[in-house]
Amino acid sequence: MVNEPRRIPKFPPPPTVTAAVLFSKVWEGVYAVGHDGRPLTLAIVDSAGKVIESGEAVSRDAWMRALDSYWLHLKEIGVLHDYGSTPPLQPWHKKKAARAA
Repeated sequence: MVNEPRRIPKFPPPPTVTAAVLFSKVWEGVYAVGHDGRPLTLAIVDSAGKVIESGEAVSRDAWMRALDSYWLHLKEIGVLHDYGSTPPLQPWHKKKAARAA
């Protein structure tokens, strides 16, 4: 089970939310609209039905957690590499920088 290759679905599963449409865009994050086009607010609701938090902060945090999850997945399958910092300047870059100064 540990050495099994990851199965990446070719198409996303069909939406299961019926009262709204969820969207995500790189420049806007996660947001929802009703079927009539009205913007909706994302919220965190506890098991008793009480709204714990809602609004832009929830949308932004949901987007950031989704990105974190995706980046970790890319690292796991070897597509994304983390070098920790920028590589040191090569000797020819140092000479150019010294001449420009």
